[in-house]
Amino acid sequence: MILSFGEIILRLTTVSNQKLEQASFFEAHWGGSEANVMINLSLLNNSCRFLTRLPDSALGTTALRKLSQYKIDTSFTSRGGSRLGLYYLEQGSSLRPGKILYDRENASVNALTVEEIEWDSLFEGITWVHWSGITPALSENAAAVNTRMVREAAERNLPVSCDLHYRSTLWNYGKSPGEVIPELLRKTNYLVGDPHAIRQMTGNQNNPGGEHLSDDQLFRSFTEIRTLFPSLKAIGMLSRQVQNASDNTLHGVLYDGDCYSSSDFHIVPVTDRIGGGDAFMAGLIDGFLKDVAPEKTIAWATALAAYKHTVPGDHLSGELSDFRTFAEKGNGELKR
Repeated sequence: MILSFGEIILRLTTVSNQKLEQASFFEAHWGGSEANVMINLSLLNNSCRFLTRLPDSALGTTALRKLSQYKIDTSFTSRGGSRLGLYYLEQGSSLRPGKILYDRENASVNALTVEEIEWDSLFEGITWVHWSGITPALSENAAAVNTRMVREAAERNLPVSCDLHYRSTLWNYGKSPGEVIPELLRKTNYLVGDPHAIRQMTGNQNNPGGEHLSDDQLFRSFTEIRTLFPSLKAIGMLSRQVQNASDNTLHGVLYDGDCYSSSDFHIVPVTDRIGGGDAFMAGLIDGFLKDVAPEKTIAWATALAAYKHTVPGDHLSGELSDFRTFAEKGNGELKR
């Protein structure tokens, strides 16, 4: 069973490519990085457990039902705190980029403390632990719980994975990423992240860069990062070339001492790019857990990320057979 800690949040999305200023109503989707990865992994026939706190309200109950719908173990989810976190998405179109506005301050997950959790019970039956760079950015409590979870995993010799998202607007509780993230990475075995963001979050680089890196440049960077954090067995990344908001090309890379690259997936038009990285992360974990060859694992993860770009919402939608057919063909042919 795979364990993760994080926040499930409500996404409100403008419709018909409207800007936020134009919107008179929104589409609602459930998301959050760690919740997305757990839902995706469950759709890939993996057992998952999600640790979080939700408000004791109709919204909190609906979020809990959403997780249960995907057969995710929510028995360690507590209720309380102030509110559910939200974010607003203004979908990009053609040359106009998308925009995200977070509304997550004082969310219930931030009220959860290390002392409230029965750690031995939480880890019963767990075989893998996953975290992301978002939750340690939310609050001191969230960072402390995340750090304890990773430490407990390391003490039990469980594999630990991380998708090291960098969200500069979330780090506002008094600590910088460099004060929190390095300790976590020293106990992490499988990492997904852009080298620029990894260096920024670990205090090894002030400028996060932003230029597109070639596979060779990525592999050289990953070699250096593994030297800094010897616990890392593999590092991957979903590389994206953006022609415009509606036209993206995805390409996956994986480094475990040897170098692996996927084929390119050209997606036009992009239906929804949110959650593509979470689908990629889930594909890697799925491959690693099932001991699939690295070249097949990176191909599978990248295909899942591409598939996610064709469906609305924050996570994958469909059956495992749909994903496998897409990974094998991916040509959009009508199924009758």
